[in-house]
Amino acid sequence: MARVFISYRHVEPDTSLARALYARLSDADHDVFLDAADIPLGAMWDKQIARNVESADYFIPLVSASYLHSPYILHRELGPAADRLRNGKLSGLLQINIAYDGEPPDAVRDVLAAIQFVKWRSAADTATVLDQVGQALPQ
Repeated sequence: MARVFISYRHVEPDTSLARALYARLSDADHDVFLDAADIPLGAMWDKQIARNVESADYFIPLVSASYLHSPYILHRELGPAADRLRNGKLSGLLQINIAYDGEPPDAVRDVLAAIQFVKWRSAADTATVLDQVGQALPQ
C-alpha cells in the first residue's frame, strides 16, 4: 500500500479523471488523498494539503494548461513534490498530461521534463491511464 497524493485543477476534465483515479487506487487499498474527498468541513484546507504532500510516497499531478497556470498548485503542491523528488524523499511522481503538450514552468521543468508521463486526450483514454498508474504503484 502506498500513500498517494492526487494533484489536479478543479475544472473538467481534470476533476473527473482525478475522481476516477481516486476510486481505482482506493479500491486497490492505497491510501489516497484527494482534497474533495479527504478534507472535512471546517478543516484548515491549506494545512491538510501541505501535510499530505509532505507525507505522500507518490505524487500524481494531472498536468493541464490550467493546472500549470495555478500559482497555488505550483508553489504549494507541485513545487514541494518536485523538491521532495529531487531530494530522494518521494518514491515517485506519476505525471498524467491532460491534453497538454506545452513546456512546464522553469521551477519544475527539470523534474517534469525528465519523467516519463502518460497522456490523456479524451475519456476513451481513461481506462488505459488508470491501468498504467495502478501498475506503477507497489502492490
